Formats: sequence, C-alpha cells, structure tokens
Amino acid sequence: MSVNNFIKLNLKNRIIANIIIVLFFMSAIAYLIILPTLSDIKGMESEIEAQRVDLEKKYIKGQSLKKLAENLKKIEPNMAVFDQVFINQGRALEFITTLEDIANRHSISQKLNLMTEKSIVANSYTKTPLNFIVEGAFIDVMGYLADIENLNYYININSMEISTIKGKEESPSRVSVQILANTYWK
Repeated sequence: MSVNNFIKLNLKNRIIANIIIVLFFMSAIAYLIILPTLSDIKGMESEIEAQRVDLEKKYIKGQSLKKLAENLKKIEPNMAVFDQVFINQGRALEFITTLEDIANRHSISQKLNLMTEKSIVANSYTKTPLNFIVEGAFIDVMGYLADIENLNYYININSMEISTIKGKEESPSRVSVQILANTYWK
C-alpha cells in the first residue's frame, strides 16, 4: 500500500491500519527485545540461586570449622589424660604389676590371662581381651573391683560371673569372680 492510497482511505480504515501497524511494531519489539531479555533474566535467576546455595553451604562449613576449632581448643588440655587411658605396649609388665598390687592390697588371689592372640588392631590402638579370676572375701573383692574401676586405664568389662566358695563357717563369705574384659593398648 502506498502513501497515496493510505491517504485516500476513510477515517475508519486509517485507524484500523494504524492499529495494525502499531501492533506489528509492538510484536516485533516483544519478539526481538523482551523475550530474549526474559530468558536472560530467568538464566540469571537460576545462577543467582545456585550461587546463594553455594554460599550458604560455604557459610555453614565455615561455621562448622570455627566450632570445631573452638572445641579442639577446649579438649586439647585433656589430650594427655586421654592418652593415659591406653596401656603402652612396652609397659605390659607395669600394668600386670599394678593389678597384682591391687590384689595384694585387698588380700585376694588372682589369675590373669592376657589373650594377645585375640587382639584386634584398630586405627591407633589395639583391643586385647583380658580374662582374670579373683578369689577372696566378698568385701575384699568389691574393694578390688572399685580400685580397678579407679585406674587411669580404660578397662571395659564385658562379663562378670560371681560364685560363692564354700569354706569354714568362721571365715567371711568367700567368692570367686571371673571377669572377661577388653583392654586398650597403644
């Protein structure tokens, strides 16, 4: 349509033609500018969300590391005590002597069997079963067990069998205790 023909159109047709031209230009602008911009905005939105999640993870990790450092500072003074709960491999005789001294102090007899053939090696320590039988007056055996519990070493008792030993009526009640425990060696 040429400009002369456009001028010759009546007012109604001119308005309709102007509306069609404006709609065409608006559609072209929407298709060429707005739609690509919207897709870019959506892409940026997903990137921003991914960065936000990543920053949140890093923040939580940083907080965890900070808390871990604080906890480490709190427990560092106690590490020496923690090392003492393990029995040193080279000091087995000292450990056994300690148990014998406790038994002598309470006037009881004991038989020790350190089952090294059943030892289990873990990360930085070895778990070794210990089987011992103690015999004596009930009150003495209880004192012996209390002293064993108060040792610096970590001895984990798995089972304990207590049985009475028949004896003279004048003597105090005598018991035999069989204990199966785990000891931890470093």
